[in-house]
Amino acid sequence: MPSIELKEHVGCSKKYRVEIEQERLDEQIKATVKDLKKDVQVPGFRKGRAPEEILIRRFGPTIRQEAVKELIPKALAEVFESEGVDPVNDPDIGDLDYSDSGPISFTVTIEEIPEVDISGFEGLHVTKQVREVTDEIVETEIERIQRMYAKQEEVDREIRNGDILVVNLQKLDASGVPIIGDKMEDHVIVLDGQSTPSPDFDEQVEGMKKGERKTVRFTYDESINNPELVGQTDAYDVEIVRVIENKIPELDNEFLEQLGNFENVEDLKERTRDRLVRQYESSSESKLHRDLVEEFVKQYPFEVPNSMVERIIYSEIGRIRQANPEAQFDEQEYRTHLRPDAVRAVQSYIIVDAVKKRENIEVTKEETDERLESFASINGMEAKEFRRRLIKENRFEEFKNDIANENAYNWIVGIADVAEERVSAEPERQSDIITP
Repeated sequence: MPSIELKEHVGCSKKYRVEIEQERLDEQIKATVKDLKKDVQVPGFRKGRAPEEILIRRFGPTIRQEAVKELIPKALAEVFESEGVDPVNDPDIGDLDYSDSGPISFTVTIEEIPEVDISGFEGLHVTKQVREVTDEIVETEIERIQRMYAKQEEVDREIRNGDILVVNLQKLDASGVPIIGDKMEDHVIVLDGQSTPSPDFDEQVEGMKKGERKTVRFTYDESINNPELVGQTDAYDVEIVRVIENKIPELDNEFLEQLGNFENVEDLKERTRDRLVRQYESSSESKLHRDLVEEFVKQYPFEVPNSMVERIIYSEIGRIRQANPEAQFDEQEYRTHLRPDAVRAVQSYIIVDAVKKRENIEVTKEETDERLESFASINGMEAKEFRRRLIKENRFEEFKNDIANENAYNWIVGIADVAEERVSAEPERQSDIITP
């Protein structure tokens, strides 16, 4: 057993000094020489017949180096077992000393998951927001579906609200003179009250026709994505190239047949309401889980391994680059943006993992089969087919782990003090990070 000394313990990080005795190194050197002897050809000797003393003289430094490489992983395993450490990162080896004589010494720095006392959830007060599905929300959702099936047709008439326009835009200075180099041709805009920089713009182009030009002055309002532009006034020479009508289908039997198997409009409304209820309930549950974790961490703060946070950030940046290899962004700024969500994801993982271990939460075959049936039905598949797909995509264990995580959250909700508050169904910000 190597000599072990804990040199530093900060947060989730521990740094040990390890020393491997000379006798053990000598034994490993002998084993390394024997392995080397089988494959090395030394002049004057047949392959595998060279004396070990000659091999040591010729390859001494290399043999010692190989022996050290063999010993360190074995010593680390013994250190971690002896100290009861379960690293979540690759051990960081430093200050390695394996001179010509004497023992091997080095430092190793690791991170481990902290102990979390989940009994703190008992009586923890949080509020679950129950989002009501009103008739207005159902109507808005159906209108959204109708817009998805809209067809575009070029028209020769005056511009109306809701039209799609193809325009040439020439920016003008304060005196109305065109700014050289600041022109957009065949630019597409939608007069929907949201896509243009200001309602003033929409009002001034309504009534124009294809081929007409007009100077449009407007002031950016709060709906613009760039806060620095709010209140700023700009002017453009606008030339209408094309006017396209966005033809939204009527809510009639023909449209219902296009959507699917709906008996009538009332059937569409009821099934839309049911879908939104499930969607909002799932959203409310997810938010409740996040609120429980955040409230627990607020009252019982704990450190998280930085290596786990960094892995999530690295993965997210890789995902962005893979999705859009040409995208240009400030990686350091994006890392800073991602870090809070990555920390919360690791906190959530640690807490849920602690619940599963303490409460011995395991997923039964019955639970798995029931969930497979449910998900398969949603995806229009047989349960066996859905299971085969998960296995083929190496996602079956992840599927079962999701059920275990859900059971862990149910346990947390069961011992916490959860009140309900009915709120209007408005979208809330979702985390950029997927919990590991």
